[in-house]
Amino acid sequence: MSLHGQAAAVVNSQPYWEQRFEGDWEAVHGREQSRFFGELALAMWPAWLAERMRGDAMNVCDWGCALGDGSAALAEGFGVAVTGIDFSPAAVAKAACRYPQCRFLAEDWLAGSPDPEGGANPAYDLVFSSNTLEHFDAPWSVFERLAAHARRYVVLLLPFEEPLDGMLHEHRVRFDRSTVPLCPHPDWVLCDAALSDLGSSPFWPGQQVLLVYGRCSELAATGFSDLHSRRSRIADADAAQRQRERDDELAEICRQRDLASRKLAEIAQQNVALAQQNAVLAQQNTVLTQSQQQLLQSRSWRWTAPLRRLQARLRPGPR
Repeated sequence: MSLHGQAAAVVNSQPYWEQRFEGDWEAVHGREQSRFFGELALAMWPAWLAERMRGDAMNVCDWGCALGDGSAALAEGFGVAVTGIDFSPAAVAKAACRYPQCRFLAEDWLAGSPDPEGGANPAYDLVFSSNTLEHFDAPWSVFERLAAHARRYVVLLLPFEEPLDGMLHEHRVRFDRSTVPLCPHPDWVLCDAALSDLGSSPFWPGQQVLLVYGRCSELAATGFSDLHSRRSRIADADAAQRQRERDDELAEICRQRDLASRKLAEIAQQNVALAQQNAVLAQQNTVLTQSQQQLLQSRSWRWTAPLRRLQARLRPGPR
């Protein structure tokens, strides 16, 4: 989703996203898209990590949370504390108002020093980010910034094998098997991945990949029994189909809402046109009334009164 006519030089800048969140984000179903991606991540999430999150009561961060709809989905799905982070104060203010069960902070992790407090004490057990890294020219440098805030895991949901001739103008890079590193940093390694083809989903007509990166120190202390079940997911095998059905239902709801909005706009325009016509008729009626009064008060009308009475007497009546 994008602002038409936005200059390429400012795409993905803070002013650009402030304008999006205060402008057309909700009108183009940005909230629904964020919720969709949050629920998609839940469906693709590895069960071993979900169990560990719940068992250890992990502190989770949703970086690039927008208006908080995806953050709320994660909090509901996992039952753990979720903090939404976005560099847009406007987005964070709306998120905090709508989802008081989550915490939201306006922070810019890409500005200043790359390590929070020197990197000695990351604030979150797990940092999650949905469909954000494709907006940057150097996504794995951004990953290092995110990883500096994570004690144990970084989980990314990304568009995968996006068609080259159909990439969104906001997207700067394309992720595929050749551009997803196993070890993007010496301290981090890819420990799980899942791929989902969303078909013709209105929110993302294509593939999404969920990448789970773990700190080497965390994985070294993890038993093989946790990691061997690569196919284990929270959702069953039919989850993707059910998700598509929900997408279709939501798309139809959005379509009907848009049709109703357009119909209301047409009715409003018709009411305005009728009001204008009534105003013109009222003005014409006033002019006619004034003309009639002037005629009745004129000398010629008074002088011809006897003639009109005579004509009335001479007019033949009904037989």
